[in-house]
Formats: sequence, structure tokens, C-alpha cells
Amino acid sequence: MQIFSQVLIALGLTGTSIAQIIACAGDIYYIDKSFDKRTWELIWGGVLMIFAFVPTFRHFRVLNVIALVGTTYTAILILILSHEQGYKPQQVQQVPNSAIDFFTGAAVLVSALGNHSIALEVMDAMQKGNEYIPAYFAGWLWSAVLVIPHSVAVNYAFPSTIGKNDNVFGVLPVSTALKASVWLMVIHQWVAFALYCTPLLYMWEKAIGTHTKVWWIRLPSRLPIALLIGSLAIAFPFYGSINSLVGAISIPATAFVLPALSYNVMYRRKTTRDNSIYPPSEWLQVANWAPIFGLNWFIVGLFILFAVAAIVFSIIQIVQRAYT
Repeated sequence: MQIFSQVLIALGLTGTSIAQIIACAGDIYYIDKSFDKRTWELIWGGVLMIFAFVPTFRHFRVLNVIALVGTTYTAILILILSHEQGYKPQQVQQVPNSAIDFFTGAAVLVSALGNHSIALEVMDAMQKGNEYIPAYFAGWLWSAVLVIPHSVAVNYAFPSTIGKNDNVFGVLPVSTALKASVWLMVIHQWVAFALYCTPLLYMWEKAIGTHTKVWWIRLPSRLPIALLIGSLAIAFPFYGSINSLVGAISIPATAFVLPALSYNVMYRRKTTRDNSIYPPSEWLQVANWAPIFGLNWFIVGLFILFAVAAIVFSIIQIVQRAYT
């Protein structure tokens, strides 16, 4: 199970790192069309490669604060612009056009609400392990508050165009405030690339045995992974589809299936249940914890089926876009 989870995490980190390069290029393209998106990807891919040589997470603290300010500013700006545009609830598409639309959209939603708090969670838990649970909950709550309101607003304000764009900047009117938002989001994506790519680079160092070497050997050894990520971003410049595929591969398993499965395996013995540090509520402990075990098995089955369907439909969507 450990190896399986590590493979899933590596795939998720790789895909999310790729998505940050694509997002940088897409954001800039909507305010500066001097180059096409692929050329912008070459430019930003080269810029983001620099972050692969930053030694540890501790060097990202200031940038991380700027990134959080940027996402908050952008979410508020989208709410304001959506309100100014006016809402058209009668034009909003209430159901997806196809299974592809449903599963790829759901995969992005699961990714946003199931894993976007991971940076806050890990950064806190790495220093103070006993604060893991409140840190995770705070990160999830912040993500939900940040993501849901402006997402709903922009869909109601731009119902006919939002579904045709991978990037919300493609439907918003260009202004000075929007340009500021774009640059703040680019900084956010720099930080996101670094935060997602760095654990992957640590895993790579461990795999090839350079993790104990001096910095001038360890840091250059990361270059093959950084170049691979940049090359894949240029080869598949489909932000929405890549987000869907990454969400389908990694998030259902790492955020839902594996935690629920591990819980059931961990507490299958009565002695372990009796010594649990965080036992479930009393009503879930009846019949040897049968309710909580049943709930976990339901979560495991549901998200395995969802993951398989979302992966298949995300790949189909990428293939379709590659040919068009």
C-alpha cells in the first residue's frame, strides 16, 4: 500500500506541476497575445525550472504569503466583475452535456476541495505534528470558502462562455485590476509549482541516491525531472483536461480511498480500537465500530468507481483536444 500511495502521489505531483506551467502561460496569454500559448509555455517553463533548484520549503515563506494574497484578491475580483456583469440564472446549464463533461468537471471539483489544502496542512504538520487535524481542517475550510463563491458567481454571470474556456481570465473583461490579478496569480503558480515539484524532487533524489550528497551535486541531479515536467507541459497544453486527469488519478485515492481503507485496516482489531487516540463519536462505536467501518467501505467503493470513470473520460478529452 505504501508503494502504491507513493506512486499515486508522484503522479499527482507531476501532473499538478505541469498544470502550473500551463496556467502561467494561459493567464499571461489573456492579457498579452504577443505570443501564442505554446510560446508562453516555453518562456514560463524556463522560468519555473529555476524553482527546481531551491533547496527546501523554508525558502518559499514570503512568496507563499504573496500567493495567498493573490488568490484572495483574484477570488474577490471575480465576484465583483461577475456582479457587475449581472447574473443570468435562466441561461445557466443545469446538467452536463455528456458523461465526459460530468466526470472531468467533477474531478476538478474533487481536486479543489479534496487536496488544495495540502500545502498548508503539510507545512504546519511538519513542524507541529499534534496540530495536523486542525491544520488540515483550516486548510480545507479556507479552500472551500475561497473556491466556491466566485466559481458559482462567474458561472451565473457568463453562462454561455465559461464552459468554453479552460481559464476564467478568458471570459473576464481586461482591465488594470484584472492585469494585477493575472500577475498575482502567476506568482501563485510559481509558488504552487515549487511546493508541488519539490516533494517530487526529494523522491527523485532518494531514488537515485543523491539525497545525502552536497548541494552542488544534489540540486543539479533534479534537472531530468524538471525537464520532463516542462516537456510534458509543452506537449499537452490543455489546462482543464490536465487538471481533470490529475484530479482523477491522485485525489480520489490519496484523499478518500487510502485514508478510509487504512483506517479500516488499522482498527480492525479490538485492542487497537481500545487504544485509539482519536476514537469516533459514541454512536459510531456501536457493534464494534460497524457504522464507521461501513461508511469507510462505502467511500472506498464510491471513489474507486469515480476515479476509474474520471480517468477514462479525461484521457478521451485530452485525445480529442490533441487532434483539434
